[in-house]
Amino acid sequence: MWDDDLMGAGFDDDDLLGAVLGDDDMGASGTKRAKMRALLASDVAPGVPRLGPRYQPMGLGVATFTNVSGTTINLTAAPQRPYRVRKMVIAVTRTGATATGAITFNNLKVGSNDQQVSGGAVPAELFADAVQGNFIRFDTASPGVNISLDISTTIAPGAGDSITVTVGFVGETLG
Repeated sequence: MWDDDLMGAGFDDDDLLGAVLGDDDMGASGTKRAKMRALLASDVAPGVPRLGPRYQPMGLGVATFTNVSGTTINLTAAPQRPYRVRKMVIAVTRTGATATGAITFNNLKVGSNDQQVSGGAVPAELFADAVQGNFIRFDTASPGVNISLDISTTIAPGAGDSITVTVGFVGETLG
């Protein structure tokens, strides 16, 4: 658990915990050691997360296509901590008989860096919630750097109908 270079050569976990707990006899207080190990492995304090990478969700937003919305909507999010997207999920809900247009995305960026190999439209079904094995690795978005995406439909729905597209990510927060 502890790195000898950081803690000093010749000491191991039990030596250090024994010194902290005032327990010089290596076998005297296994219960105290177990409690201390659990404390060291848990959050620093209630409500303060441990440092290091964690997988967390982040919503990019909701785009609703109607007969007056146009056929392309931009969604943008600004992470508050360094964040690297590992999986994207796109959920599409259609209401009404004329909500039949294909949903695609394009212009996927972290800051000004394009995350697509080419500029072509990508079908949203590639990132449907039930699809397995569609993990990705975007550039890391630092605080103040937006993640953005253009969602498009090939045909706008008729009056009273709609297509709702929700986009979310699972990614690593760093720190």
